[in-house]
Amino acid sequence: MADHIPLTLAFMDTRPEPAARVLEDMPAEDAAALFAQVPARVGAEVLRRMAALSAARCLEILPAERAAGLLRELPFVDAVTFFRNLAPGVRGIIADALPANLARDLRIAVTYPVGTVGAVMDQAAVSVVAARTVDEVAKLVKRRRRKTTDHLFVVDEDGRFLGTVKAGDLLRADGKTRIDELMDRNVTALSNRATLASVLGNPQWNTYLALPVIGRTGNFIGALSRSALGSGLAELRRGRSARPHDGADTLMGNLVSAYLLACAGMVRTVAHIGDPAPGTIGEPE
Repeated sequence: MADHIPLTLAFMDTRPEPAARVLEDMPAEDAAALFAQVPARVGAEVLRRMAALSAARCLEILPAERAAGLLRELPFVDAVTFFRNLAPGVRGIIADALPANLARDLRIAVTYPVGTVGAVMDQAAVSVVAARTVDEVAKLVKRRRRKTTDHLFVVDEDGRFLGTVKAGDLLRADGKTRIDELMDRNVTALSNRATLASVLGNPQWNTYLALPVIGRTGNFIGALSRSALGSGLAELRRGRSARPHDGADTLMGNLVSAYLLACAGMVRTVAHIGDPAPGTIGEPE
């Protein structure tokens, strides 16, 4: 058994796309058995290339801590897609095993319809109150320890969006300068209910890496980045068309499929991963 795991790991690590196609064709219990054995980083790269329902079925079968570990390694857009496709009972169990902030963001995201801005926006985007000084904002950003875009989003005392500030302008400004003195008021926010397709042609993408997202009352609730927009649209396209099985339709692909299936069977025998977790759904398709 020990001889097979390094080869399986190497294939999943270096060929995640064909590996995903092979795992989609396996019984979900066998695929989950492999995901239970490989590092979360490697497993996540394969998982994110799988069809949403197949990936969600694997997550449902895995122990909650392991499923949560895979979700933590995924880009947020992919994590939302798979989280949305989990059976409701399992969704709550896995959410309880996630960091509180990520679990909250995922729960909010799945309340939005698929293909909308709210479903893929970054809910933890940094916002700052207009009356704050540059020094105060610098301390806030440092405390967050969060990678930001090239702009910060400015709000009033009630959380309504007002404008943006370039990170570079903060570095050059005097520490006692108020943020609203540096603010760009020309940015138009996106509605959280807008479709991704409707904002794709927004000319502001030529200037900004991320655009603010507001709710119905104008309150700032997140930001949509170019990369999240692209990932969200790509996921929609994948959902509308069958994905090519380029790794399983060739002789080599069939050999790889047989090999991984054999490895998965041995892993299940040893680890009993195939025992259904509470709340999992049905039998594999």
